[in-house]
Amino acid sequence: MIIDPPPQINVFNWIWQKWLFSLSEWIKFEGSTETVITTTHTAGLKQTVLVDDDTAGGAVTVTLPKVINVNRIMHIKKLGTTGNVTLDGDGSETIDGSTTHALTAQYQSVSIMSSGTEWHIV
Repeated sequence: MIIDPPPQINVFNWIWQKWLFSLSEWIKFEGSTETVITTTHTAGLKQTVLVDDDTAGGAVTVTLPKVINVNRIMHIKKLGTTGNVTLDGDGSETIDGSTTHALTAQYQSVSIMSSGTEWHIV
């Protein structure tokens, strides 16, 4: 599908604006790490999420960001031995077709990526 630029904008400026918008959407995904120490957590747009279930004192549920907001791979790792770490898609979003995915063993990790409509384990 070809989208024509609005007539009042020259083509070069229109392409530049679209590129800058795409770049700004990509930059929203912060390429850093967040550590979870509570029993419920909504993941931000970090690349790596470390879940310290020992400090949290039990099982931890991490709600993933909306799939439309993410355009990179996310890594989630369980650090402790106290409880399971459950990844939960935002709303009805799924992870490989399931509403949740559990990390049950210490140091277990998963890498997921967004397809734009759901999360996929890679």
